[in-house]
Amino acid sequence: MPFPDPPFFDLGDDIFIDLGETIILSAQTDFTPASYFWAPDSYLNCTDCEMPLAVPANDITYLLTITDENGCTFTDEVNVFVQKARNVYAPSAFSPNNDALNDEFTLFTGQQVSKINNLLIFDRWGALMFEQYNFEPNNLSIGWDGQHKGQMMNPGVYVWFAEVEFLDGQVELYEGEVILIR
Repeated sequence: MPFPDPPFFDLGDDIFIDLGETIILSAQTDFTPASYFWAPDSYLNCTDCEMPLAVPANDITYLLTITDENGCTFTDEVNVFVQKARNVYAPSAFSPNNDALNDEFTLFTGQQVSKINNLLIFDRWGALMFEQYNFEPNNLSIGWDGQHKGQMMNPGVYVWFAEVEFLDGQVELYEGEVILIR
């Protein structure tokens, strides 16, 4: 009498994601597991469910142990590689003339940024024109409107510095110039 085929259980190939991207982990089986246990619990929304959501900030290997109705356990692992593109965009010019087009200057980023620690803007003589701390990117209402102490600034080139914090804890300094156009 031939032996039955062993049960099929596979977590699949390695997974490549961008920093800040959410993935759903799942296993392929030819039987219905009685229980699930995912480890480590880092970046997972559950460890005892069939398909946890994961938002890893660093490369990680997840191990899944499942148990069938007879108490037999099966284990497999999947590697998740986090690609860390650091997408930060600053416009080269803006025109604060209240036409609802490019009226504010701020930084725009991808989903991998957790916050902007600071954004500082200086005039050509080094005087501080604008400062903002600990804010979310991509929000024009927090950006510079071309004013300093209630006065509209003259057209010209202004220098900016920003400290940007990413989801993996990395902090990077960015700098550039922006032209204020009237």
